[in-house]
Amino acid sequence: MAPGPVRNKQERRRQFADLAIQGTNNSSIASKRSVEVVYYPKLQSNESSDGQETLEYFKHFVPKPLQRSPCINRGYWLRLHAIRSQLDEISAKVQGPVVVVNLGCGFDPLPFQLLDKRNVDSKNFRDRFTFLDVDYPELIDEKASIIAGNDELKEIVGEPIAHGKYHKYSLVACNLNYPDPFAKLVDSLDDKCTKVFIAEVSLAYMKPEQADQIIEVCSTATHSHFLMLEQLTPASSDDPFGHQMLKHFNKNRSPLQSVIKYQSVDSQTQRFNRLGFSHVNAGDMFQLWCSLNESTKSALQRVEPFDELEEFHLFAHHYIILHATNETFAFDKFPLLPVPSADDIDVLSLPVEYFEIANVRKFGASVLDPNKKQLLYFGGSCPQRTNEIISIGPDGDCEAVPFDKTTAPVARACHTFTLVNNDTAMVVGGRRNPWQPLSDTWMFNLSSHEWTRGPDLPEACYRHVTCLLKKNKLLILSGKTQSSDAALLLDIEQNRVESIPSQLPVLIAPAADNTSTRKGVLIGGGCANESDISDHIYIFTYDNDEDKNLKIVDAWQDPLFCRYGAQARFINDNQIVLAGGTGPFLFNARNMIVVLDIRSHTFKSIALPNPLPLLVGADLQFDPHSQELLLVGGGATCYGFGSVWNHGARIRLTEGKY
Repeated sequence: MAPGPVRNKQERRRQFADLAIQGTNNSSIASKRSVEVVYYPKLQSNESSDGQETLEYFKHFVPKPLQRSPCINRGYWLRLHAIRSQLDEISAKVQGPVVVVNLGCGFDPLPFQLLDKRNVDSKNFRDRFTFLDVDYPELIDEKASIIAGNDELKEIVGEPIAHGKYHKYSLVACNLNYPDPFAKLVDSLDDKCTKVFIAEVSLAYMKPEQADQIIEVCSTATHSHFLMLEQLTPASSDDPFGHQMLKHFNKNRSPLQSVIKYQSVDSQTQRFNRLGFSHVNAGDMFQLWCSLNESTKSALQRVEPFDELEEFHLFAHHYIILHATNETFAFDKFPLLPVPSADDIDVLSLPVEYFEIANVRKFGASVLDPNKKQLLYFGGSCPQRTNEIISIGPDGDCEAVPFDKTTAPVARACHTFTLVNNDTAMVVGGRRNPWQPLSDTWMFNLSSHEWTRGPDLPEACYRHVTCLLKKNKLLILSGKTQSSDAALLLDIEQNRVESIPSQLPVLIAPAADNTSTRKGVLIGGGCANESDISDHIYIFTYDNDEDKNLKIVDAWQDPLFCRYGAQARFINDNQIVLAGGTGPFLFNARNMIVVLDIRSHTFKSIALPNPLPLLVGADLQFDPHSQELLLVGGGATCYGFGSVWNHGARIRLTEGKY
C-alpha cells in the first residue's frame, strides 16, 4: 500500500480517538452539574447565614441537569474539592501574579467561579490570578461560542479583547498530543509569575511517553506547579474495580493509557520527580477524604441519604490527587494511613473453587439449612431490592423457594438472617432505601416455608449484626440507628426485645459471630461515623440472664482489621475467618480473607486465585460437616463504570493447615 493512504488511515484513527476522548467531557461535566444542584445549596446554607444566593456555573454548559447516584455525587464533590483545595493552598502560600493553565479543560467553568465578584469564596483569586483554558480546537470553539452567547458569563470576564481572549481569561486551542505547540505556549508565559498547570483526567488518555513530554515541558517553566487528578490501579489492573474501570474506558474508545504504566501513588511521585519536579505531595482520594475536618465531613454526610460507603471507598482508592512543584513549597501533607505488611502474613494454600450462581445478589443474608445442606439466601438487591428466598446448592444451582408473598416481609437489604434452630431462621431489620430503615423481625419456617411476624425492634436498624446466644435468644449489635444503644436481646419465646448494657462501641457494618459453644462472641471492624473505621476486634461474653451485661474479655488491634462491611465466621472455638469489606487500603489476594487465632493473636491469609472476587455485600457461611467456607453474592457499582457481581466461592479447610 502507498505511504499516503497509510498516513491517511492513521490520521483518521487518531481523529476518531480524539473525538472519543472529547466525549468524556460530557459525562464529567454532567456529573459536576449534579453536585452543583444537590450539594452546593445545602452546604452553603450550613456554612453561612448571610443569605447569599447559591451561585451556579456548570448550568451554563449543562442546560438539562441530571441527578446522579449518591456515590457519584460524593465522588465528584471530592474531585471538585481536590483541585480547589490545592489552588486555595497555592493562593495562600505564594506571592505575586499566578496564571492557571487548565490542560484538557473541557467545559470546566473554574475560571468563572474564581473570577466572579459575587463569589465571596473566591476573593483571594480575583486580583492575582489569570486563566488559560487549553483543549482540542473543536472543544475550544464550542466553549467560546457558549461564552459569547451568555450574558452572565460575559459579565464575569468582561468584553473580549479578541475571539476567545478576555482580560483575565483566554481560550487556547492546542492538541496536547503534539508537544511542540504546547511548549511554545509555555515559553510565552511570564517568567516572573507562578504557573499552575491542572490536568484533571486529561493526560490519562494519552500514551505515557506523550503525557510525560507535557509534564516535562511544564517542569521547565519557572515557578511551576502541577496539579494532577487521574485514575490509579494500585492493587493491579486485575482487581475487580480497576478491571471494570479500564474495561469501561476501552469500551468507550477512550482507553486509560498512562495508568497502565503509572499504577500507584508511589509510581506517580517517582514519575514527576524524574520529569523535573523536585517536590511532590501526593495521595489517593481516600487520604484526601480523611484530611477533611469533621465538621465538613458531617455536613457532607447530611446532604443526602447515603449507604454506598464501600463503593465510595473503592472509588477513592482508584484516584490520585498530586501537587508537584519545581520550587520549595510547604505542602499540607496528606495524612498517612495504616497499611498492613504483607510480609508478616503466613499464606495458607487451601483449595479455592469459584462457581457460578444464576441469581446474583448483594447485601442479602443467608443461612445454612441443616436439613437439606443448602444455603437459603433472603433479600438483598439484584439490583432492585427483593424479598425472594433462593436456595443455592453445592454446585451453585439455584431455585426460588416458594412462600406466600402476602404474608412475607417487604423487600430489603442490609438485614440479618440467622438460624435459630433446625426449623427456624430469623430476619431482623434492614432497609428499603437509606431513608426507609426497617424495625420489623420475621421468623421463617424452613420446612413449611411460612412467615410469622416477630416483635418489632425499639427503632429501625440496618447494617447491624445478629448472633444466636442460646436457645431462642438473639443478640443484635450496632448498625445504623438513631440511638446509642449498642445491644438488644430478642427473646423469641417471650416475643419481646429489650436493651441490655454493653461495653462495646456502636459500629456501622461490623463483622461478628459467636463460637459454637456460645461462650464468646467476636465483633470487629465497622465504623462509628462513616469516617473512622475501627481497627479493633473485641471478644466479649454475655454472662447470664441475671447480669444481662456484655463484657469485653479481650481486644486485639491491627490494621488488617480495619474493614467496613466484612463478614466473620468461627470455624472452631479459637479460630475465626474474617473476609472482605473495604477500608483505608485495597485488599488483595494475600489479605482479603484471613484466619485469626484469638488465643495467640496471630493470623494467616487464605490465598485467592485470579480473578479476585469483590467482597462487598457478600455473605459468608461455614459448613462444619464438610469443613467448607462458602462465600455467596456480593458486588458493587463501580462509580460510573458499571457494576461487578460476585457469584460464589468454596474454600475447603484442610485439616492441620490452618
